[in-house]
Amino acid sequence: MLVGAYLPVLIFDALGQVVPDRVLAAGGSPHWGINQSGIDNSGKPTANMLSFNGGMGASHLDDGPNVVSWPTDASCVLVEISEQITPLRIRHKRMRANSDGPGRFRGGVDQEILFESRDKDAIAVSFLAGGRRAHRARSASTARRSIPSANVLRRGETVLLATPGGGGHGDPRTRDREAVARDLTEGYVTDASPYV
Repeated sequence: MLVGAYLPVLIFDALGQVVPDRVLAAGGSPHWGINQSGIDNSGKPTANMLSFNGGMGASHLDDGPNVVSWPTDASCVLVEISEQITPLRIRHKRMRANSDGPGRFRGGVDQEILFESRDKDAIAVSFLAGGRRAHRARSASTARRSIPSANVLRRGETVLLATPGGGGHGDPRTRDREAVARDLTEGYVTDASPYV
């Protein structure tokens, strides 16, 4: 399933070497997720996978959309659903400024999600990976213990997932000045230096 989601990125990268004005820049998707497992309050094993998306790459015609799934159709999991089906509280879920790739058309910005364990027992949380380059994905945890490819969280401990942004298309110095001003006003960027 995931292999098919990664093929368009490879194909676009190859085509970009030949016809750069006809393809999208690299995107922060196709798939980023967090797996949660543990024991629920009734003593039964539980496991959930939550999907999150990054920014989409820009084209030669327009900016990349923010926080979008492409080429898959997996939507971001709503905070309310995440908190209902897992022992995780989402302390914040927000777009990350300056996570886009600068360009004449900028890449879409990504998102950052901070999870906190509200379970009295330990739970395991693991990640799946899925112009100028955008910021890469990252994660961080306050867990005092980990096992291979997972963080073991106790009540109050946190884990952060930040998806990657989309790449920009074209020379950032040729970006429309009104678009740069709008990006600053909207909070997508806080530093206009790549555009000067």
